[in-house]
Amino acid sequence: MSADAKAILESMGDAFYATDGAWRIRYANQRALGFWNLPAEAVLGRVIWERFPELAGSRMEALLRRAHAEQRTITAEAFAPAAHRWIAFQAVPAGEGIAVYWHDVTERVLVEQGLRDSEEHLRLAQEAADLGTWEWDLHEKRIRWSAHMFHLIGAEPAQGFLPQQAPLALWEAALHPEDREAAKAAARRASRRVGTFAFEFRLLRNDAVQWILSRGRVLPDEAGRPRRMLGINLDITERKRAEQELRDSEQAQRRFAALLEQRVADRTAALEQSMAALRRSQARYQAIFAHAPVDLMLFTVQPDGRVVFEDTNPSWTRHTGFARDSTLVHRFRGTTHIRQPHQSCRSMCE
Repeated sequence: MSADAKAILESMGDAFYATDGAWRIRYANQRALGFWNLPAEAVLGRVIWERFPELAGSRMEALLRRAHAEQRTITAEAFAPAAHRWIAFQAVPAGEGIAVYWHDVTERVLVEQGLRDSEEHLRLAQEAADLGTWEWDLHEKRIRWSAHMFHLIGAEPAQGFLPQQAPLALWEAALHPEDREAAKAAARRASRRVGTFAFEFRLLRNDAVQWILSRGRVLPDEAGRPRRMLGINLDITERKRAEQELRDSEQAQRRFAALLEQRVADRTAALEQSMAALRRSQARYQAIFAHAPVDLMLFTVQPDGRVVFEDTNPSWTRHTGFARDSTLVHRFRGTTHIRQPHQSCRSMCE
């Protein structure tokens, strides 16, 4: 290899090595040696598969052998197991051997992998929460939906920004007929004002009603006019069902309370009627007792045989000459006993 060629290979930004037809390494520039962290004498003249046994069975080995066998240039990215790094490389047939140029892309690959992992985590979180995200470019009239947005309305997912008409047509077709005009009007109002928005609507999928909460923010352009809408659509069907069950329960409780109140009122009215009838009966009894033309005395017989005198009527006091209180206290001394229950009152009083 000429001095000029070596100078070019050493000054280039890529790592480089070349092999002969037996896969022996004929040359490696300093960037390649630095990538391997090996001196030149440790690699030059060595068969690449023997010097780097980690390549056995790897994608790198398959691509290098294909470029050599098919005598064509192959450009790809692959994991380099000897250095445990990701590289972007180009394998070029050179004489009987092959020349390989590459540079380290590990940082970019890790960032992209992290981004893919984050997007996958976000997708899983959205699916778990039954939540879809969307973006609407109001100037360009384009909409981007997450995959779960398509799932919410039962459509096949699409990638990237779509013309405004396509997602809107899908959304409008899925709207519940009773909510269609109100939901479309709410979306139009939200798109005309910078700030936050939130509205609810129903979707109709296979005759099943699904409640959706749409919430987001409208961002301005340089002039302060609405430019982009960013939002989420959240399935709130279970929440709506729970709210309806609560309302039904509250209505049932109110009906029960009203029924109970009515029953209490009916029982109270019946009791008042009974008390009034009792008072009228007592009044009639008192009138009969007070105006009876015969002598009357009231007494009760206790379970132990004692007789307790309670009252006398005016006819009694007229005929006996005793005042009512005097009769009860002095004549009978408050209480006596009936030793023979069949004994008449007259014999007890003598």
